[in-house]
Amino acid sequence: MDENRLKISAEELDYVEDIIHQVMASLPDLGFRASHARFPYSLHHDYYRTRLRIHGRRLRHEEVAIILNQWASKQEKPADAYVWQAISGAIRNLQGREKINLPDHIRQGMESVAHGETFEAWAKTFLKEAAKENA
Repeated sequence: MDENRLKISAEELDYVEDIIHQVMASLPDLGFRASHARFPYSLHHDYYRTRLRIHGRRLRHEEVAIILNQWASKQEKPADAYVWQAISGAIRNLQGREKINLPDHIRQGMESVAHGETFEAWAKTFLKEAAKENA
């Protein structure tokens, strides 16, 4: 599984954790509650495991994590893409169908990954190709 992990430096890891803590600090003001154990990764994976399929079945959390890592590794700024995609999926999970007026720093971060639309489209293409290879 380590070969599927995004390779980031200690500085990038600190950056990722700082962003997560900043966003988590804003959640109560938005009416959201999320534990650090679930935000953002578990919530992101919950959201996308219901939207992505392979061979007609929903993905497991581990599979969403692998796809997130692979997608982020192909981005211009992998650590930035990784954290904002995870946050975007988590926020989309928390808000459900209700659109929330997000603080600028969160909205801009989510916009940097097109609110998850780019990831989702890439993941669906990736999964279709993987299914063809394994058919």
